[in-house]
Amino acid sequence: TNVPSLVTGVGLCALAAFSGSNTVIFYAKSVFSSVGLNSPELLTWAVGIPNIVGGILALVLTDKLGRRPLLLWSFGGMSACLVALSTVDIYTHGL
Repeated sequence: TNVPSLVTGVGLCALAAFSGSNTVIFYAKSVFSSVGLNSPELLTWAVGIPNIVGGILALVLTDKLGRRPLLLWSFGGMSACLVALSTVDIYTHGL
């Protein structure tokens, strides 16, 4: 049956939705504005360049490392970064 493949696909979509990457991109303007950077060009570069570099790295590394290790490492890295962002927000909120 196709049930395991369907569960895997839906699970990966759910993990992508809950990873928070869209949240970081959505609030990037307010984060940059709060530190005094109001240049839209800077915001575009600061968010766009890492996305492009990450996409190219993923394309290259998928053939060399395989999908599963790349998925596990990238999700672990995203989780660690979101924990770091949350921690910074907790300790600097209102400063």
